[in-house]
Amino acid sequence: MKLIKSNAELKHLYSVGEGLIYNDFSGKGSPAVTWNVLHAAYCNWVLQMVSNADLPKYFFSDIDKAIAWLRKNRGGEGKNWKRCGTCKAKARRGRY
Repeated sequence: MKLIKSNAELKHLYSVGEGLIYNDFSGKGSPAVTWNVLHAAYCNWVLQMVSNADLPKYFFSDIDKAIAWLRKNRGGEGKNWKRCGTCKAKARRGRY
């Protein structure tokens, strides 16, 4: 897991398109499962994260690491976080 430190870094990760990105609304008063979403780095929703510059965003190199960190730090899938409905958090295009 790596904290994404800038919008420029986020845009770079999107352009590379490998790995996963988690936008963390935890502690912001929003329903966690609605907004705490794990995306594939290439997902078009990642570019929408630029407008939420003050929210922590995390990069994961693979799905297993992402799921392990999220379960440990945010709880079970569907309770405090979810996979993106568009990209399904597939770390690579065309892979399941």
